[in-house]
Formats: sequence, structure tokens, C-alpha cells
Amino acid sequence: MTPSFFGISNFKTASQQAKNCTDFVYLHPMGLVEKHSLKELFSLILIILLTLEMKKGKHNPVIKNRTQRMMLSALLLFIGLAASLAGCRPPTSQADKRLLAVEAVMQSHPDSALHLLQTIPHPEELKGLNQGLYALLHTQAAFKNYLPVASDSLITIAVDYFSQTPDSIHKAWSCFYAGQVYRDLKDFPKAIYYFHQAASAGENTGNYKFLDLLYYHWGLLIYQDKPYEERLEKLMKAQKQEYNNKTPKETDRYWSIDKLLVILSILTFIFTVTIEYLKKKKETILIIQSKNRFLMQSMLQLQQKLNKLLQTEQNIHDKEKELATYKAQLQTMKLQLLKMTEATKKIEKLSKLNHLQKNKSKADLLLSTQDKAELFEATNFCFDGFETRLRAQYPKLTDEDILLCCLLKMDINNQDIAILLEASDEALKKRKYRIKHDKIADMGNTSLADFLANY
Repeated sequence: MTPSFFGISNFKTASQQAKNCTDFVYLHPMGLVEKHSLKELFSLILIILLTLEMKKGKHNPVIKNRTQRMMLSALLLFIGLAASLAGCRPPTSQADKRLLAVEAVMQSHPDSALHLLQTIPHPEELKGLNQGLYALLHTQAAFKNYLPVASDSLITIAVDYFSQTPDSIHKAWSCFYAGQVYRDLKDFPKAIYYFHQAASAGENTGNYKFLDLLYYHWGLLIYQDKPYEERLEKLMKAQKQEYNNKTPKETDRYWSIDKLLVILSILTFIFTVTIEYLKKKKETILIIQSKNRFLMQSMLQLQQKLNKLLQTEQNIHDKEKELATYKAQLQTMKLQLLKMTEATKKIEKLSKLNHLQKNKSKADLLLSTQDKAELFEATNFCFDGFETRLRAQYPKLTDEDILLCCLLKMDINNQDIAILLEASDEALKKRKYRIKHDKIADMGNTSLADFLANY
């Protein structure tokens, strides 16, 4: 008859597996990092299995024999004693109790852990394990309390020590925080290197909480959109590797506990990824909606400002037209006022005479000193201080030169100017030349009349 599922044949296979198992690491609920052997776990499982077999002995022909029952009882007692002794060994017998206390509260109360570290006197005197553990815990407390780490000197001590020991989990944590330090120091190649080292050290520990944290920060460093993908891939590889190590017969007949844990971890991560994806998708939608509302409000505000600017521009245009009208009216009034002076009356009278009449009336048409003063005042008023500006800008000009410039500004022809100033045509021509080239001398090729018209 074929033995039952929990029979003696499976006991031999389980025993062999227990011998070949490696240590696994997990986090205590209070944060204390402890090591246990899978051999201990299998020993406890075997105790339960053998007890069940003893109860089912009547129906199992493999162990109906009394001698076999006695052998199983002795084996059960031996395994129980071995498991008890293995469970009683201290995990970190050489570590300072103060550091163990710090490690115990690190996860739940990092502020208290930092305070405990600060109360340890003369930490520079610590050696070996205690020195490495102190360096690791101090760096870990700094990050958990959001304190800046400005140097890699402390975490380097932890990495150097634990890299030379079989303590995989502490080596993994040391390399992980070294990667964090170099990331904050902007040394990204070193940060990625130590994340690689942390993954290599922590891959076989079974500490999926650590791997979760590692791959998350690793993903953020290399700007991946989904930091869980790499973690999930590592777990799938771990399950595949374990599956390949078993014989086809063993694989078909039962599933090991650690394999079930890996599958459960994978399902947990898939669920976590899905929840996080849906959460982020919802947050993204809310952010997009918020941005759209903000953009719409901004567009409305900009449109309102544009309308105000357009209205202001239109008002300015209207005001400019109104100002131009006022300026034209003012200039007309100024010219009418200019015509009311005696000098202007003489000029108008002169313009109406013919050549013969002009020659006969030269004595009456000459400008008196009072006429010249009125002419200066009128041109100042009508042409924005024309006479005053000329005197200030070109001090070489004489009164006669200024008078000639005023007559040219009023657009009087050369023949009439010669009569008014009692000068010949040749003398008038020479005077204009001297004014242009010697006294003003900055009009270029522009004629004196054109220069004064725009002055």
C-alpha cells in the first residue's frame, strides 16, 4: 500500500531538505533584526507531522508495527530537544545590549532610537561588531528622522565591517543606506553600485520587506515609472529557481512552505501594485482636473485683462485723436495771435506789394527794435520757445542771426527778408551760409530753411 501524504517517505525528504536549508531573516514586530534557521522551522513541522502520524497509526500500515511507533517516538523526542536548543541560542550574542535596544525600536520609534544612540558615551571606542552596528544604526536613524547626512564616513564603516561577515541582512542594510547616502550626495553611479550590492546581499535572505524598500528607492533613482516591477520580477525568479531545484516527483506530490510563502508574497505584491496603480490613477485624474480648472480660470482672467487692455488702448487712441485736435486748434490760435503783431502786419503788407511798390516803400517796411522784440516773443509763443531754444543751443548766433532764423521759421521768402532786414540778396546769402556752416554746423546736407522748419 502506498504511504500516506505525511508518511515516512516524506519524512526522509523533509529531513534532507532541512539539512540543505540556509538561514532566513525576518523583522521582529518591534524592529529587532533576528536570525533563525529553516532547520528549526522544519524540525517543528516534523514534530507536528509525526504527532499526526501517531494518531493515524491504526489506519496506516507503514507504522502499525509497535517497534516502528517506538522509533518514531524516540525520533520525535530527539527532534523536539534539538529544536528547543536551536531556538534558545541568542541571535546576536556579541552585540552591545544598548545597540540591540536601539535596533528594537528603530522601525516603530526612530526618534527614540536616535536619542538612545546619542546617550551612548564614547562611540568612537566601539570595536568590531558594535562599531559596525553603531555606524549602520546611526545612519538609519538619521534617514528615518529626515536628517541630512553630509558624509559617507560613518556608513563606510558599516559596509566595510559587514561585507567581511556572513551576516547577509546587515550587509544588505549597510549597502542600502550607502546607496541612500551617495544618492543624496549626488554621486549617482556609486548609489546604483551600492543598491546592486544590497540586492546581491539581500536576495537570498527572504526578507521581502527589505527588498520592497530597496527596489522602490532603486526605481526612484533610475526614474522608472513603476518601481514595483523589478521587485516582482525578482520574486518570480526566486520562485522559479526554487521550483527548478526540486525533482519532478517532489514537485508533483507537495508544495513546500517556503514556496507557498513566495507565492503569497507575489500575490500580495500584485494586489499592492494594483491598489497603488488605481490610487495613483485616481490621484492623476484629480490632478488633471484641478489643472484644467486652474487653466480655465487663468484663461478667463487673461481674457478679462486683454479686454481691459484693448479698452485702454481704444481710450488712448481716442485721447490721442482728441489731443491732436486740441493741438491743431491751439496752433491755429497761435498763428492768429502772431498775425496780430505789428511785425507780422508789415510782413503781410509786404507780401501784397509788387516789386516796384516794394522798392518805393522800403523805408516804411523796415523792422524797428520794438517790432523785432514782438517778433521774438511771438515766435517763442507760437513755436514752443523757438527763439529761446536757439539762443541756448547755439550761443554763437547774434540777434540779427536769430531774427533771420525767426523770419525763415515763418516761411518768409528771401526777397522780402532782404527788404525787412535792409540787406542785399548777396549779403543775405552769405549770412545764411555762415549760420549753417559756422554757427549751427550740425545739419548736414539739410538746407537752413528746412532745418529751422523742423526745429
